[in-house]
Amino acid sequence: MAFAQLYPLEAFKAVSGVCWWRASDVKDAMRRDYDAFTGSRDEYVVPANLKDALEKAKAEDAADNLILKEGQAVFNSAIEAHLKALSDAGLLGKTDGLKGRGVARAEAWNNFVDGRKEKYSYDWMIQDLGNALVVALVHMDSGRYDRKKQGPLAAHQLPSEEQVIKAWENLCNIFDEGTSQQAYRYLVIEDVQDSKTGDRCQLHFNNWQAQLMVMGPEYRYVPAQDAVKVPLIKASFNVPTGDLLLTDFLRIEGMNDALEFGDREYSKELSLSSDLGRYNRANAHAEQHDVGYCQTTNTSVTVWRDPVTGNLAITERWFGREEDEVDGVSPVKGWENVGTFGCDMWRITAMDVETAGKLTSPEAVETYLASDDCYSDNVVRLKVPAGKWTIHAGENFKKRLPRHRFGLPTGIEIWCVLEAPKAA
Repeated sequence: MAFAQLYPLEAFKAVSGVCWWRASDVKDAMRRDYDAFTGSRDEYVVPANLKDALEKAKAEDAADNLILKEGQAVFNSAIEAHLKALSDAGLLGKTDGLKGRGVARAEAWNNFVDGRKEKYSYDWMIQDLGNALVVALVHMDSGRYDRKKQGPLAAHQLPSEEQVIKAWENLCNIFDEGTSQQAYRYLVIEDVQDSKTGDRCQLHFNNWQAQLMVMGPEYRYVPAQDAVKVPLIKASFNVPTGDLLLTDFLRIEGMNDALEFGDREYSKELSLSSDLGRYNRANAHAEQHDVGYCQTTNTSVTVWRDPVTGNLAITERWFGREEDEVDGVSPVKGWENVGTFGCDMWRITAMDVETAGKLTSPEAVETYLASDDCYSDNVVRLKVPAGKWTIHAGENFKKRLPRHRFGLPTGIEIWCVLEAPKAA
């Protein structure tokens, strides 16, 4: 079935005259007027009544936004019907290159092709494809930008019958062909991040056959290849004196700068937004700073110590601050509860007192730990065997943790294990 049968011209005409950028144009003119007043050049003469014009523009934008919202729902319904017909006919194709990746939009498409609609990801996918309507409306009137130079009140005008029909026909042809158009981003699901590798991604279509694309080294999108699964964190760091500090973050002056990575701090390589970035950051902290590190959520944790091996396990704190027990039974049987702390900074850091002193100053560390500051009370300080410790952590750690190695029970929410040095 042709898309035009699902989305008739009358439906497009109902939204063809909407405009949601009037107020933005007026605000831009007001800024230009201020620049002119302060001696900067201005491209056009700004009307004196722009304040009244702004209120009028806001009201007109709000009214048109309601029309657009209703029209978008009609358009999205047409897309859903069109995709269902194509799916029933076996004309939709899945993308490859998803192994080892976490790209929700692409996964939603593949699930849909397989006959599964997962509520939220499916809705997002339809919204992404539905952006084609807004693109069509914005680019229908190419003369708007020239008129804007005459003043904001002249920028918007209703499109001609010819412009409306041409834009509608183009929109219908795009959905019939099912092929992405890079020029105006028609049928391009963009601004998608791979939650595992951190790659910037787009989902493209060719005759409704999907292809996941990733940004390559030359900032060009290329077809995605399967990625290697991000391993669990296993990073070793020195605890030279055996005076170990465990907390979310030591709020000592200079510590934040000391734990940064210069030009790499905000790079994709160390991004907190991907599994691979968090893995790399944990390893980098161990290698460069002698700090055990992993990410958490905004939570509170309990520190448990194995009296046999000296290993430490950090888990969710289920109950009160005084004791994580129910009827005297510990959820980590045989392990000793040695402290708790909150993770307001969404992380766990472990370092020797000597290391903290090298990163800031020994005096600053001891002053901080001895203070009445609420955050200094958020530090668990333990005497542990000196030597090389290893932090084990990572994405989905609860399921991937090799429990047989550490003797931990199942069913506990565990963030990391700090493995003690082996006895000589």
